[in-house]
Amino acid sequence: MKNTSISLESLKIFKENYLKNQNFDLDNKLKEMPIQDFAINKAVLKENKFEFNLELEECKIYSQKSSLRCWLFYCLSSS
Repeated sequence: MKNTSISLESLKIFKENYLKNQNFDLDNKLKEMPIQDFAINKAVLKENKFEFNLELEECKIYSQKSSLRCWLFYCLSSS
């Protein structure tokens, strides 16, 4: 597996270069954008569609009607 970590030395170099060549217009634009717009590789999302087909065995469905039991089970199991 390829090592994709960033070393401390690389971070120091990035910081030095950033401070030398600081672009305030770009900084301000990035601060206004949602992080998803520049942090997510959209080409990868297109390649890996989030679609699946999973068939489950049929089983009896229990109607809880308006009893709110689902919330009760959730609260008890998450504590």
